Amino acid sequence: GLAKILKEEGDQVACIIMEARTPPAEGFLEGVRNLADQYGIVLIFDEIVTGFRLALGGTQEYHNVTPDLAAFGKSMSNGLPLAAFLGKREIMQIAEDLTISTTYGNEALSLAAGLATIRELKEKNVFEHTWKMGQKLMDGWLRLGDELSLPLSVNGLAPIGAFDFHLDDAQLKQDVWTLFLQEAALRGVLFRRGGLNFISFSHKEEDIQLTLDVCREALEIIQTALEKGDVGGHLRTWDIRA
Repeated sequence: GLAKILKEEGDQVACIIMEARTPPAEGFLEGVRNLADQYGIVLIFDEIVTGFRLALGGTQEYHNVTPDLAAFGKSMSNGLPLAAFLGKREIMQIAEDLTISTTYGNEALSLAAGLATIRELKEKNVFEHTWKMGQKLMDGWLRLGDELSLPLSVNGLAPIGAFDFHLDDAQLKQDVWTLFLQEAALRGVLFRRGGLNFISFSHKEEDIQLTLDVCREALEIIQTALEKGDVGGHLRTWDIRA
């Protein structure tokens, strides 16, 4: 593991870069933080996905573990192009001795959008809502998998949860995913294969229920296709890849 690698080569490691997108084992992030401190290594969190989704302060606030540097983007400006790289003062001050040039450095619209988004996140009960809606969606997936006896698993944290099909045959799994995406799209709900499902403040109870209703219909078709051994015969399109 990481402790063994650092014990052998810790003096050669400049930084540890990680994304805590899925629930880590208890004490894992704290352990990484302690190892980074022990060996004088910079700990960097990739918060592009988790920032402003799990909590206002991202995964570091949610798990109460502070990195030395962190990268944020995506949801911080509600769709407009904006990213931020931030960290502890003693590290960030090094940038004062560097030449940093950006093509869109004077663009202000995204900055205004970022400020407005953060203000909305602070003033409205956004995170309680997204956690509640995300948990409803994940619970629904689990229930459907059990009711239909499908090899379906759910993973991740509620605002960025995901599900997957567990099938040993790689081609069959590919076809099952393609069939699911096809049938969901035909019913007006777009998913991405095996990817995260991002809950927003705009998603209401009825949206989650509609999504689960569509999932049920698509999964029932998959159940029948698997029983008949004819998943490929149900496909109306070419293979949809990630």
